[in-house]
Amino acid sequence: MTMPSTYAIEPADGQFDAALIRRNGASLLITGLNCDHPDGHNRLAQLLVDILARPEVDALIAEVLGEKVPA
Repeated sequence: MTMPSTYAIEPADGQFDAALIRRNGASLLITGLNCDHPDGHNRLAQLLVDILARPEVDALIAEVLGEKVPA
C-alpha cells in the first residue's frame, strides 16, 4: 500500500495573484485566472487539491511524473 501524497496550497495574497499547489513539497501547479482578486485563485486551488488528492487521480499524477508505484 502506498502512502497518499500530501497536497498543500500557498494561497494568493495581495502581492501575488496566483495560488501555488505543492505535491509532497514540490511545486505542481499555479492557478492562472483572469482574476485580480486572490479569493478566486484560492477557491480554485482548493477545488483542484480536492480533485488531485483522490487516490485514482494521485496515482495518475505519480505515473506521469515517473514515480515508482507498486503494483
